[in-house]
Amino acid sequence: MIKHKRHKRSVSVLIVPDDKGEPVSFTLSNRRVQWLKVGGVLLAVHILLGFAAYWRYAVVHQENQKLIAVNQELRESTLRIEQMSKELAALEDSHNKIRAALGIGVETSRRRSESLARLGRRPELAEAATGGPEYPPRSQSDDRTMTYVEESDSKTEDYARSLPTLLPVHGYLSARFSAMADEKGKIHPGIDLVADSGTPIRAAGDGIVVFAGWSHDLGNMVLLYHGNGFFTLYGHARQVLVSSRDFVRKGDHIALLGSSGESSGPHLHFEVWKDGVAVDPQDYILALKD
Repeated sequence: MIKHKRHKRSVSVLIVPDDKGEPVSFTLSNRRVQWLKVGGVLLAVHILLGFAAYWRYAVVHQENQKLIAVNQELRESTLRIEQMSKELAALEDSHNKIRAALGIGVETSRRRSESLARLGRRPELAEAATGGPEYPPRSQSDDRTMTYVEESDSKTEDYARSLPTLLPVHGYLSARFSAMADEKGKIHPGIDLVADSGTPIRAAGDGIVVFAGWSHDLGNMVLLYHGNGFFTLYGHARQVLVSSRDFVRKGDHIALLGSSGESSGPHLHFEVWKDGVAVDPQDYILALKD
């Protein structure tokens, strides 16, 4: 039996340098050549996958940057909306107070009936309440009538100055207006502002001093009439600086803050009355926020 000698295939590699150096040669078996081919294919696949991954990363990074920019714009828009909401709320608050001061605000029948029930506490106001101006109701024909308007000698500006919208004392709001009776059956038809004794008390609007003197519960007090059914009352003063029938301008000092009458400490008891009804001063004083 004839045995064929198996010839082992191999690959010889000859490297001839350009610098006239000694050539280098080496021989690779066929198996190693096959492994090198497999390694080359795997390396090429990894390189392609790497390029694909870098390309995908670049796309995602670009989209992420766009989302970050959009998110930043949304945050800035949200802040602007919040700021505009606060400004709008402040404008609405001032608007409501001005409407209330002009007498066109809405007042519940419950508050009106409760205030009328205690009107006997202020006889000066009860008398003035019956003399307030009355305006005829508007009809539908009035809404359709076109009227030519022009500058005139209107007293609107004087009327605006007479509105009790000025904070009489800078201080701490220690008690709010309450038309509801407490456990002792007492109501609080005004607000209390705590400040240092001797702090000047300012007139909330232009007006005439109706009363300036002593009362049992409010001590030294000043009562101003501002016209159009508006009265303001300033109680527990240490000293009164005006006299009856004096005319005062908005912001004039009319008294010094104190603790006279039935008082537990220095503060101003401030009331606003409209057409004989005690109303919440916070609805009129523009500086007071809810």
